[in-house]
Amino acid sequence: MASGCTVKVPVECTGAAAADCRMSVALRHGVKRTKAPRITWRVMAARTVTIKAGSRAVVTLALNAYGKKLVADGASVSAQVRTTPASGVTGDTRSVNARVVAPA
Repeated sequence: MASGCTVKVPVECTGAAAADCRMSVALRHGVKRTKAPRITWRVMAARTVTIKAGSRAVVTLALNAYGKKLVADGASVSAQVRTTPASGVTGDTRSVNARVVAPA
């Protein structure tokens, strides 16, 4: 969900009860290419957050210049929300497809 120059992304920590989750959350846009690799991922917004074990949170990501440019004309943009463990932390990398819509 986009609002102005920010995007709100729900995330959750499903780790052990005593461990908090430190993760990097990135909103990426796939740019198609004619040569390999076929898709190059460009980051539209990113942030590193820490969430208490077993809880959920809504992370607000601020769009960078590239992200603002994509939604400036009012069109919706296909994107991917990717969560990865912060450096030095074990865990799963997860990706979810999303659509960013410019505010009316």
